[in-house]
Amino acid sequence: MTGSAVNEARVKTLIDAYGADPARWPLEERAEAAALLARLPELDAYRNEALLLDTLLETHEVSLPDAALIERVVAARPRGPRENPLRALIKFLMPDEAAWLPAGALAASMAFGIYVGMSGAFMPAASDTETQAALMSLALADTAVEDNWNE
Repeated sequence: MTGSAVNEARVKTLIDAYGADPARWPLEERAEAAALLARLPELDAYRNEALLLDTLLETHEVSLPDAALIERVVAARPRGPRENPLRALIKFLMPDEAAWLPAGALAASMAFGIYVGMSGAFMPAASDTETQAALMSLALADTAVEDNWNE
């Protein structure tokens, strides 16, 4: 950001995001934000509040959990082989059904569709011109095709 893009709201955003120390702010905005901070006392007060929070966060120490808690967590961990995530999903989606049933039904319907498409079982014979004309008129939604076909 350059020019007058740094305003009071932006300085507050910088303080909220990066903390009260201007050394942590983005370099391209730092000088403008610091100058605005020096001119506006309400921004300096906002920065001082953030400085208290920064100090609390920097001085806070996290203690390690006691040995008894660590032992309880380790004892409660799941044991044995992990279940395949895909199998777990199938069990979740179909708890009372074997997984091969829907897969088998899908495979059978695909095989039947491929057979019908490849065999031409539902296609009219090439010499049946009336049927071909009727199918063509249905496909094109045009009755004139059938009339012209028979001429």
